[in-house]
Amino acid sequence: MTASPGADARPLGLARLARTGNPYLDLLEEQLTALCFTVVPDPPFTLRWLWQARGNLRFLHFHWRPDLYYVWPGPFYRTRRRRKLVRFQRALTWVTLTRLVARVLGARVLGYRIVWTIHEVLPPETRPRLVGHGADAASMVEPFATALEEQAVGWVASRTGDVWPGAPGCSLTTTRRLLDERPDVVERVVSAFVEGADFVERHPAEAAAIAEPYIGVGRRLIEKALARNRPSVHALSNADSMEAILDLDGRARLHRPTAQRIRRPDCVARGHRSAESRLTLGRDRVRG
Repeated sequence: MTASPGADARPLGLARLARTGNPYLDLLEEQLTALCFTVVPDPPFTLRWLWQARGNLRFLHFHWRPDLYYVWPGPFYRTRRRRKLVRFQRALTWVTLTRLVARVLGARVLGYRIVWTIHEVLPPETRPRLVGHGADAASMVEPFATALEEQAVGWVASRTGDVWPGAPGCSLTTTRRLLDERPDVVERVVSAFVEGADFVERHPAEAAAIAEPYIGVGRRLIEKALARNRPSVHALSNADSMEAILDLDGRARLHRPTAQRIRRPDCVARGHRSAESRLTLGRDRVRG
């Protein structure tokens, strides 16, 4: 393999400037290592370090480092002493931001490529970031992904179903205690959900009109999103996809390993059956 004259000859090194403890970081480092990246965790982000590491690293990855961006004021109490402290912390924040900008500019001058990861951005906030090239990619739920694609802001590179066919995106959640103490409530909720999913399947236009004021996206875009991503009530039956997700969560230490990972409680099964029986009976009456 030969490199072009202008190619970067530095190895694939990445400095991870991130708060530790986030499961995302472990998964990211695992994938980067598989792609022959060398990851340097939490180095000192100083101009001296940037100069010394310039021959070995190409990328700087910032992942939620508020200590580099501002001085957190903490809870606000209406006391004279507290107000003075808050004003002092705001002044320190400007100093902190100025120092960060100087170091980022120094990194760019030295040829580093900079990657920012931002979490918990609301979907409506994503559009201006993509339009203004403040972000290169985003992960979001429907119908916001379809809305951005229809508005020619971006394109959908991959959907959850492409990675884990049959896996749930959003789901009903309850506690083990409620399952044990109030199975009748769980059964009724599951039954109502099954009937609602059936309604969306048979009447997508009407379902989109109902959802419009709650989601804040036009019904036309919601209907297009439903054409690409319909609700499913059979996720528990897709054991392979669910196992793959649990394996990934386990590697990220999001849950404790258990012997019985996927189970279908009796009340959930009864909710399914009762709703499907009513739906079948209703269709038979319509045909009759």
